[in-house]
Amino acid sequence: MHQELNLFNDLTVAENLFLTREPVGRLGRIDKKRMHREAAALFAGMGVRIDPAEEVRNLKTSQKQLLEIAKALRGKAKLIILDEPTTALNTQEVDHLFAILRRLKEQNGTSFLFISHKMPEVFAFADRYTVLSDGRFVAEGAIADTTPETITEQMVGHPAGQGAQYIPRPTGEPVLEVRHLTGPGFADVSLTWSGVMNIFRHSAVIGALLGAVNGVLVGIVEMPAFIVTLATMLIYRSLAQYLCQHLPKDLIGGGSSVYKMDTGLAAYQPFYGFGNGKIATLPLVGLVLLALTAVFVYLSTSTKFGKKVYAIGSNQKGARLAGIHVSVMKTVVFIICGLLVGLGAFLWIAMNGSADPATTGNSYEMYAIASVVLGGISMAGGRGRCLGVLFGAMSYTVIDKIIVALKMDSLINDAIKGVILILVILIQVAGPRLKAKFGRR
Repeated sequence: MHQELNLFNDLTVAENLFLTREPVGRLGRIDKKRMHREAAALFAGMGVRIDPAEEVRNLKTSQKQLLEIAKALRGKAKLIILDEPTTALNTQEVDHLFAILRRLKEQNGTSFLFISHKMPEVFAFADRYTVLSDGRFVAEGAIADTTPETITEQMVGHPAGQGAQYIPRPTGEPVLEVRHLTGPGFADVSLTWSGVMNIFRHSAVIGALLGAVNGVLVGIVEMPAFIVTLATMLIYRSLAQYLCQHLPKDLIGGGSSVYKMDTGLAAYQPFYGFGNGKIATLPLVGLVLLALTAVFVYLSTSTKFGKKVYAIGSNQKGARLAGIHVSVMKTVVFIICGLLVGLGAFLWIAMNGSADPATTGNSYEMYAIASVVLGGISMAGGRGRCLGVLFGAMSYTVIDKIIVALKMDSLINDAIKGVILILVILIQVAGPRLKAKFGRR
């Protein structure tokens, strides 16, 4: 199993599992029911819960790792080579993966060749070890007969204490510290947020700067907003991939397309805990979304800034004649949008602990447009409510879940959502015309 996962995000789990070996019926038609049945049986034997009809793009990184293992097991493999399989996994996902591998070893007699430089994982999983350094054999033996320090010395060529050592440095006072917080559904929570707030500041500043670039091009240079958005989306994603590939190899696991947080950082646990935490039964990330919705409902309905935005959307020429600095307002709106994108990135990393610059966020621009349209926002501008966008986003998510629940062909999934989007826009455009036409009669 390669360190970089060889999966197809646009195909379902079952289609990935059976690719080039699909069971067929009459006239060469793929037997999807059999594929789903056999995939479900295979996952049940592994002791994991993965929906065979789910698109791979929607799986967690740990589930994608398990899908790769399932592909090998379906091929009746008795020896599976795992090249740094834990690179993109957090601690809980690593424990879950090892539990499944141990079960396969005991029940099926499957052997694993586990390639890793992480000593705790090697000693937690392996029975025997072999050390290679610069492509040359160094040592081998039973894990029970050695220590992590000995293997580390064999790997680097000298005792660990003789190499470069980390020198502690002052990090400043914590920005926010919570001690012994207790409430409905949680108790005695203590967090120090100096590192978390640094992550948030970086995300917000970078997002705002990129939004400012778009704002200047649209507001000052007066380029078409749609073209600018598409062009800069390609530019920013390409730059993210280019810059990420130049990160130190030991931070990304050497060649993996998925970049994860260093679990050794002091900020990791509070950051990941925030992204996956709950108050009572409500996810913290969901509460952040509700809070932001409330803020923007207030800004758009109860402030001069909001009224100016509506005025520009309704009649740009009239807004300019009324003394509104249209170009400045457009730039500010794009900066706010960039700031929100930075917050979205912050929340995504907090929830998942990793990101793939090549695929994370793919098609989100279409989801955003769909949420706006379903929420009643006029595509011509000047009409609609922020609260409607929230319900539009929730509606589109429900539509997506219904399509998956109906087990429709994944290749037609986006087509259905596209048709729904066109129908809603058609109602927006044709509705007023029909009302005006028949209302005069």
